[in-house]
Amino acid sequence: MIRIVLCDDEEYVYQKMLKYCSKFEKENATDIDLIFFNSGEELLEKYDLQKNVDIIFMDIKMKEINGVETAKEIRKIDRKVCIFFLTSLKEYGLEGYKVHALNYLKKPLEYSVFSNELKEALSEIEIEEQKYIVERTDEGIHKVYFRELVYIETWNRNTLLHTARDGKILSYKKMKAHENNLDTRFFRCHTAYIVNLAYIKRVEDNFIILKTHDVAIPIAKKRRKSFMETITNYFCNQL
Repeated sequence: MIRIVLCDDEEYVYQKMLKYCSKFEKENATDIDLIFFNSGEELLEKYDLQKNVDIIFMDIKMKEINGVETAKEIRKIDRKVCIFFLTSLKEYGLEGYKVHALNYLKKPLEYSVFSNELKEALSEIEIEEQKYIVERTDEGIHKVYFRELVYIETWNRNTLLHTARDGKILSYKKMKAHENNLDTRFFRCHTAYIVNLAYIKRVEDNFIILKTHDVAIPIAKKRRKSFMETITNYFCNQL
């Protein structure tokens, strides 16, 4: 089941999207759950992470809060959802990069464009779903997706995983083992810390300030130069 949200203040766009989803389902043997919101305010008020929304099609030009501002608020609570902007405007391009929008789709949206972009988004989602680690603890087995792993710290003789969804998970693995299992979005900034670059809000002196956790993670002096180069390259690659 693919969960798609359409946020647009024009009813005819919703009716067209329903037809597009129905056609896509038949052509690709899949199921789509289309959820409609007619304003950014309504979307933010009712947005529920537990529904695991996969893709959002967002009109930019809406009353009150526009699509870009709505997307910024969504990104504070959900970093994984794919966002497409629907617009006839061009001046919002740079803003789209800031919220990691996949693309700008010109209105009125044609089915061929919708189908191709949706296939691309689903391919990215499938790849991301394959990136996770498995932690076996006294409480059971945890499947921790890379996108939800905020940072890891040493904890007594073990390690503690801080996640965006499940909170803290005690791990019996050493930091080096974690480091070897993770991808390039993670950086060991200190002997006792590994951080997910996607969750960094800013760097203050020798500390990392995160977007989601009230904690200042230290940067080891000998790792600072490498860290600054890595974080700069990471953010440049997001553009």
